[in-house]
Amino acid sequence: MPRWGAVRASGARRRMLAALALALVPIAAALAQEDDPAEIVADAVRARGFACDPAVAVERDEAASRADEAVWILRCGGQRYRVRFPGDEEPQVERLD
Repeated sequence: MPRWGAVRASGARRRMLAALALALVPIAAALAQEDDPAEIVADAVRARGFACDPAVAVERDEAASRADEAVWILRCGGQRYRVRFPGDEEPQVERLD
């Protein structure tokens, strides 16, 4: 037969774990959003002074990319951009028509 002290500790432990799990939900959501490739490229575009709300989609431009330079095509609302990430340099943003 379980002792009452053990039952109380078990209930308190469950409540504590539930509270911890609820506290971690917003953190997990924020981390998932940061891993969105479209948002990562859109942040680089915004940092260079271009408008990009909302970031809709991104795809790698394989033909323009090189081993030391990744090139992405980003769609933001009504705009499209070609974004080059040349190694350690700042991203280069070109607005496409």
